[in-house]
Amino acid sequence: MRRSLLGQLVVRLLAVTLFFIALCVGALLFQFVEQVETLRDRDLSGQARDIANHLEVTPDGRASLRLPDALRDAYDSSNGMFLFAVLDDSGAAIFTSRDAGGPIAIGPDGGPAPDEPFQVSRVIEGGSDVFYGITVPVTRAEKAFFIQVAQGPGHSDALADEFLNELWEYAGWLLAILVILILGVVYITVRSSLRPVTEISRQAAAITPATLHARLGVRDLPRELSPLVEAVNNAFERIETAYRQQREFTDNAAHEMRTPLAVLRAHIESLNLTDTLLPDVLRLERIVEQLLRLARADNLALASDARTDLNLVATQVAEMLAPDAVRRGVDFGLEPSGQPVIVRGDGDYLFIALRNLVENAFNAAGRSGRVQIMVTDPATIRVVDSGPGIPVADRDRVFERFWRADTASDTGAGLGLSIVRQIVETHGGSCTVGADSGGGAVFTINLQAVSPAPEKTSAL
Repeated sequence: MRRSLLGQLVVRLLAVTLFFIALCVGALLFQFVEQVETLRDRDLSGQARDIANHLEVTPDGRASLRLPDALRDAYDSSNGMFLFAVLDDSGAAIFTSRDAGGPIAIGPDGGPAPDEPFQVSRVIEGGSDVFYGITVPVTRAEKAFFIQVAQGPGHSDALADEFLNELWEYAGWLLAILVILILGVVYITVRSSLRPVTEISRQAAAITPATLHARLGVRDLPRELSPLVEAVNNAFERIETAYRQQREFTDNAAHEMRTPLAVLRAHIESLNLTDTLLPDVLRLERIVEQLLRLARADNLALASDARTDLNLVATQVAEMLAPDAVRRGVDFGLEPSGQPVIVRGDGDYLFIALRNLVENAFNAAGRSGRVQIMVTDPATIRVVDSGPGIPVADRDRVFERFWRADTASDTGAGLGLSIVRQIVETHGGSCTVGADSGGGAVFTINLQAVSPAPEKTSAL
């Protein structure tokens, strides 16, 4: 199975994009986790400073804490998730939040552990959870105090989880849009960049032996494709030159041979050598004629507006070959269609193709045989003969150049049917061979029916 270049590029770019997005998010998360403890300590230190700002010592030496209502309500309404406690120099709690109930944490020596983060397990709403906190020493009126603040849960990934949730909620859809935009831009860019390749492929597929003069377009090509297209055009030019030389050689050789053969035939007839040498001369003349027809078929370039009536072509072939049928003793007939059968085609070349089929049928039918031309809708010509027919194994090979069955007549060169197929296929049609119910062969030409255009209709 052929792989799509566009599909490969999109898939690989998607993989690279997702990899780098994951890498950036991972690096950001790693850096955050590295700094989360510091960030949390700073947050707790800030809370401790807010409480310390409202801690005072009265003139009689007693400590007082007058928190603003908003700050006290924030602690009291946190359902025990935010705690504070103010301790004296002995470690006894003198002020606490509603849910603290005393010192939040005790150091190894039984007193507070200033400036050291701590984790404690506390019971909240019937369950146990870990709180993370810090103890900050402060001095008021030369008296030492310790302010403890804590928040739960205290596991080390809490802020990281919150960070990821926030990142996904606010930035996840932006990342998805970014990926879609990148893929869309790449898809459109690559597709538009490959469009010239599709056009070049279409142009190359349209080049046939009849249009070897055509070249692939080089306009608006990507710079990377220009050398390839130029190399292909140079190859087409060399092929065209060789093909034209071969075609001209065949055409010229056939023309040059016609006159000597005609002279040779006249001499043989004047010397009464028709029984011994004339059949060979006639065979040479037929080969030369077929080579001329082959050269004409190779030169066929069908105009897009060419139109012809198959009834007219069949009638002209029948009129031309009727004397030959009488001489051979062949029962020759024509069944035209009841209405015009217009096809896109050149009447002169279709005349050559049908003439070759009928002459082949004459040879197959033999003396006292039967050959019939039938034109039917939508655009079909059949040539039926009463000969021995063609074996199934040979029905494809009969259209090969210079191929003849072992039982074929020695008067041919095996070119007639190949010329027929070449002309018909150039017209966009098909030529097949089958068996007649009477035992002979049926050659069928199927062409493309079109609307009539009488001014363009042509036939030999």
